[in-house]
Amino acid sequence: MSGAEEEPITISSQESVEVKEPEDPQKDKNTSVTAEERLGELKGDAIGDTLFSERFVLRTLIHLSKLDKSLQEDEAFESDLCVLWDMTLVTDVSKVLLEHSVLEVFSGLIQQSDDKRLIEILVGIIGNMCNYGGARDHIRKNKAIMDPILNLISCTDALTLIQLMRLFHTVFALETVENSRVWFDMFEDLQPWTEQFAYILSNSCNETLLKGCLEALNSITFKHSELKNGDDDFPTFPLSVSLVKGVLDSFKSLMDTEKPETTFDDSDDEEDGKNDTIAQTKANQEISTIFVNLHVIFSQENEAVDVYEPVMNDLLDAISSILSPLCEPYCLLPLTNYETCCFENLNDLFDALSDPFHEKCFVQFVKIWELFVNDAENKENDEFEEPNEDCSEVIECLLQVIGRLAAAGQGDHLVSALKSIQKNTVKKLQTHLEDNVEAIAAIKSALLVLKK
Repeated sequence: MSGAEEEPITISSQESVEVKEPEDPQKDKNTSVTAEERLGELKGDAIGDTLFSERFVLRTLIHLSKLDKSLQEDEAFESDLCVLWDMTLVTDVSKVLLEHSVLEVFSGLIQQSDDKRLIEILVGIIGNMCNYGGARDHIRKNKAIMDPILNLISCTDALTLIQLMRLFHTVFALETVENSRVWFDMFEDLQPWTEQFAYILSNSCNETLLKGCLEALNSITFKHSELKNGDDDFPTFPLSVSLVKGVLDSFKSLMDTEKPETTFDDSDDEEDGKNDTIAQTKANQEISTIFVNLHVIFSQENEAVDVYEPVMNDLLDAISSILSPLCEPYCLLPLTNYETCCFENLNDLFDALSDPFHEKCFVQFVKIWELFVNDAENKENDEFEEPNEDCSEVIECLLQVIGRLAAAGQGDHLVSALKSIQKNTVKKLQTHLEDNVEAIAAIKSALLVLKK
């Protein structure tokens, strides 16, 4: 049972009980009991507007404080803890737990216990509670609570780490920029904390953990960039080759494990291949978005070019795998927010890394650019179609990265790339790049070599 499962149903008092109003607004003539009193009796010890029992919560906490054996030996209590775990998706339940100082109790048990299942559940409950601002405030102001939680980053239990990553993702996604500073100050005591993330990303075979780790790292790095932009004295992000390599390793592992789901029963081979590509693209969009986001943030660090140098080919191969399905019109069009953000971020990433030339990526960018241009031209000739401003912006974005790459790829690499592009496409590209002197000069030089 997972704390990330669907939210328990909460029922307001009006929804849970139908109370017939007596003629006397204060009392039922037959029973002399007010409607409010009757409703109170029916609700009993329910927490807030839910039907969750406060007695159950307190009984579970008392049992927990007296626990003297592993959860494997007490399946009934393990089940109760899992019920409590799910209940904490509701804010009112988290408030009750906070009133009974459970965070102090939980952190103490996390520090002292060697019961992996117990620790997993406790971290999962804390992760749910962190959706409530009061719980985050309490953790942030109590180092004794925060320390045992953060120290779990070095544990080897995948299930516990999954819940820890979910907790980190929740905290950094919901905390204000200023409040996040406290968490980063605590992270400094775990140096090198980024190496712990790198180790998980490079060595774990658990797909859920890899996804959770990437999501947590994405939330953390984004908040760090916001803090850094607002405070020049804030410590720089501890970027390293191992961390970049970890993100690359996990991306490859996750992309390899994602399986497309055929959406049609058509037996035609070409149609099947088309449907599989669409499904594959959709399945990998979330992973690809996080992957590109992380590298865009990493690339803003001063030492980024040097850090990326040993793994540059792997990075460009990974980007090519993201671009590959988008070279098909049935995956690329109509334009969605995913494609828009993807191309804008890739433009920024290549620019920050001094536009490393990759033959396959260059050809793919040109192919995608041409698909958008052709689509825009078709719509211009159709009186019933309206121009898409987003497409115009994407076309310009793609032209920017293509122009810079053409200028940077002078020589045999550019010549080889142009061999793979149709002559009409190259001519069209030259027309649109006419204001980019360096790009035009590089393309003309490459074409002269091809004519020899």
